[in-house]
Amino acid sequence: MNVVIIQTFDKMNYVIQCGYCRGGGRKPRKVQNWQIVEYTGETCDVCNGKGALRVQVNDFLIPDGKCQGTGLYKPTDTSPVLKCETCGGVGARSLSGELKIVR
Repeated sequence: MNVVIIQTFDKMNYVIQCGYCRGGGRKPRKVQNWQIVEYTGETCDVCNGKGALRVQVNDFLIPDGKCQGTGLYKPTDTSPVLKCETCGGVGARSLSGELKIVR
């Protein structure tokens, strides 16, 4: 999966779709093949219900390798849907530097 870039300010500042809720603004409840098929009624705690995040990176914005840019982690089919612990649910990271969420 790719990081969905909504707006580019310059080569280090972006607005991206929230990887954890995939822009839905609510926490995912059920996932099939890394696609959200059902949401909870709870607000996404990564993007605060906005569906998008403004981020700053030191170099290049790339999908997180652990969650493949989805922001989701599901250890087994019967496990609850969790935020990826590597990217914190953002779904993206900096190639070799730091990614910062700008609120």
